[in-house]
Amino acid sequence: MPVVWIINDKNNKDMKQTSRTLTLLAVIAVQATMAQAQYATYNHDSPKQNQITVMETGTGALTPELYYWALHNKYKKTAATKNKLSFRTIAGANLYGQVDDAEAIDSALVKRAEIEA
Repeated sequence: MPVVWIINDKNNKDMKQTSRTLTLLAVIAVQATMAQAQYATYNHDSPKQNQITVMETGTGALTPELYYWALHNKYKKTAATKNKLSFRTIAGANLYGQVDDAEAIDSALVKRAEIEA
């Protein structure tokens, strides 16, 4: 029976470890290049954009006409009075008073801190 001598067994193990590491890095690199993050798109469907415009401001025309006449005729007649633009305007106007209140509270707290210090 012939005797087989393994002289550089350590080098063989190092080569296996190196090849595993390189394979792992290659897999990670491929996965990283294939990964896609979410991105914003601005290619809006014009009927949907028109519907949003009608819902928010009350201007524009809902399409298709027959669909909205048959199923949403009541909303179509009152869309201009139920729009969100007036609510946004009122909310923005109310914010000015909150800024003044916040500044008054901040100055009162600063005075109290100075007194306590």
